[in-house]
Amino acid sequence: MSRRALLWLAGVTLVALALLLTDRLLWQPGLTEENVRRIRPGMTLAEVETLLGGPATWELDMRDEQGAAALGYRWLRHWEAEGAVVDVEFFADGRVMAAGGGRRTPPGPLARLCTWLGFRS
Repeated sequence: MSRRALLWLAGVTLVALALLLTDRLLWQPGLTEENVRRIRPGMTLAEVETLLGGPATWELDMRDEQGAAALGYRWLRHWEAEGAVVDVEFFADGRVMAAGGGRRTPPGPLARLCTWLGFRS
């Protein structure tokens, strides 16, 4: 590979790393669409609370509900702030099954760029 191609590749890599570092440094906990997208199956309740900036607004315990065991989850947590909402369902072992909701405002330019580049689902 020529030296020019290596320099070009190094430059592109540095720009990509700078964008990712900026995204990580500017991240703030709270109920945003971006943070809701970061919730992944298998995360613990503590990880979700850290990501969303605190404990849930309310909790629904479904251990006593008929059919809850068949669905595979035991409780639902609900976060609500400034018009944004998210519901997170947890398995019996305390790990995330699924999450849905988020802020309705459009994402910022860095988030749109990361999505366009395929860094976020």
